[in-house]
Amino acid sequence: MGFVVLNKPGVSIECLYYGTGTPHLITGMTYVEQGSTIDWENAKFIVNKGWFIFVTLNGREEYVLYRTIRQLIDEQKMMVKFDIELDKFIISYQIDCGLKEKNKNLFFSSQKKQNAYNIILLKLPPIVRRFFYTVIMQVIRRICNG
Repeated sequence: MGFVVLNKPGVSIECLYYGTGTPHLITGMTYVEQGSTIDWENAKFIVNKGWFIFVTLNGREEYVLYRTIRQLIDEQKMMVKFDIELDKFIISYQIDCGLKEKNKNLFFSSQKKQNAYNIILLKLPPIVRRFFYTVIMQVIRRICNG
């Protein structure tokens, strides 16, 4: 599962650097910029600290505290990659509806959301953007074909 950082300046994420138990645990904060991707690989549990998720973060492999990831998602500072692409298609539909119905408020509010997503998605590597587009189009074809 992959995530994209949405927060404008970026976010700080607590990472595990060394240790397997609370007395020997060394953690630190890693800064992740807007548009960066975080790919979830594996997880491990540390007593009295919680779950750490093994991720690829800024090209490095790190153990990240799950609680931090969950909090960032709840605060809408981070989002699942697939959800971003799905939102883009919904927003595109809303823009079309706004044009068709001549509803300026719907059109301009949807356009503003689309521009914000485009800025974030342009920071993703091209291969990631192509992958998301391909997956979304396959889902749409399956829905349309029943």
